[in-house]
Amino acid sequence: MSASIAEAVRQLVHNKGISEELILQTVEDILLAAYKRKFGTSENAVTNINEETGEVHLYSKKEVVEEVGDDLFEISLEEARERNSECDLKDEVLIEIKPSELGRIAAQAAKQIVFQRLKDIEKNLIYSEYQQKIGQLITGHFQREKNGHIFVELGRTEAILPKSEQSPKEFFSIGERIKAVIIDVQNSRKGTQVVLSRATPLFVQRLFEIDVPEINEGVIQVKSIVRDPGYRTKMSVYAREIDPVGACVGMKGMRIQTIVKELEGEKIDIIRYNDNIREYIANALSPAEIEQVIIINEENKEVLAVVNENQLSLSIGKQGQNVKLASKLTGWHIDIKTMSEFEKLDYEDETRKAAEDLFVTQEEDTHSITQLTDLSPEIISILQVSGISTLEELVEKSKDDLLKIVNLDEDMVNKIIASINENIVVVGEEQEEEISELPDGDEEEVELEEYTYFCPECNTELKEGMKVCPGCHVELEFE
Repeated sequence: MSASIAEAVRQLVHNKGISEELILQTVEDILLAAYKRKFGTSENAVTNINEETGEVHLYSKKEVVEEVGDDLFEISLEEARERNSECDLKDEVLIEIKPSELGRIAAQAAKQIVFQRLKDIEKNLIYSEYQQKIGQLITGHFQREKNGHIFVELGRTEAILPKSEQSPKEFFSIGERIKAVIIDVQNSRKGTQVVLSRATPLFVQRLFEIDVPEINEGVIQVKSIVRDPGYRTKMSVYAREIDPVGACVGMKGMRIQTIVKELEGEKIDIIRYNDNIREYIANALSPAEIEQVIIINEENKEVLAVVNENQLSLSIGKQGQNVKLASKLTGWHIDIKTMSEFEKLDYEDETRKAAEDLFVTQEEDTHSITQLTDLSPEIISILQVSGISTLEELVEKSKDDLLKIVNLDEDMVNKIIASINENIVVVGEEQEEEISELPDGDEEEVELEEYTYFCPECNTELKEGMKVCPGCHVELEFE
């Protein structure tokens, strides 16, 4: 192997981190190919790596004979002993083949193939490395700019930050450190090109993962994030055990200010996620205060947000930015109206009724579940979020129905059933008819033929004759 190839190998190993074993194996393959091109076969070709210098040597293996019949595979005893005096007949000797002996064209072609193969190895390794880093945050240095595109030095390769992936309010100088997210890796004949972005919402999320450990650890979930680069970002977060908004903002706003500084003053709204779409949309329109959110068309995901006059411009935002981002964040089309505008709207009867129900008290013939004062506010809230707001709706639900409600565990369901039994008297249709037919004052004479029993320990519904409660396994006795 020539000195130039050996030096190239050493540089690739040192600077590019390519495996020396892989490089030398490539050189061996090329030398064997050149040998075969010169002599028509590589059956007797042998390569050897010098461990001290790291060079690869090519040999022709020949058998020692008295009379040479094929000089490619055989060597005379006399000639062999000139090389090694201890040679005997039928011994095998290795004759080193210099690159010049392969012929000028074959040697030059082999050399070019070696360098090309080494470049391909480097390119593939870089491509494989950065392909696995797509979506990750990376730091490089401003190298140069061309037609608005910024080229960033990453160490092993050069990346590009396209103009379309830059924030319009950011400017960089040569040598300045640049953070960005890898969004694509392209492998072309010119080499591997890593594409970066500082405009993607994912960039902001990665910054929060660094400065807010609770997000990186999974304690806080980032539900959704949308962005108008350079101007405003909205990010909805959720956590069971801590205040997610407070954790993201940090003590005295230290955490969020670090990120705002990296984004050159871009505004960031941290939104508390809520399963109740009305509350979620109201939160998403922050910093505006929303009076009511009315679902106009659930199938098409259309809602109306009603605000006071002084909150109208804030809720819409400059050039509609606030409401547009809120719509993207929640996935619902949001229309903004003031209270006076809402009163003038001419809805279809069904929509009008649904809207008005949110502004007026419940009808006289219904009763709010808040009347069950022995239930905790948490249970009441869960029931309301699931769509159960009246006692009439609640009593129609079986225990199995209640257990299917998100966030209601069996202990809560048992408390609900116990509260219903304690506070509500349910009269069936047949019994109502019988009572209505009796003269005034005779209601007390009606005797119900069937009774419903509940376990005194866990409130599980029982059937007459049961010996053991199926819920808590306590022994039972019917009188």
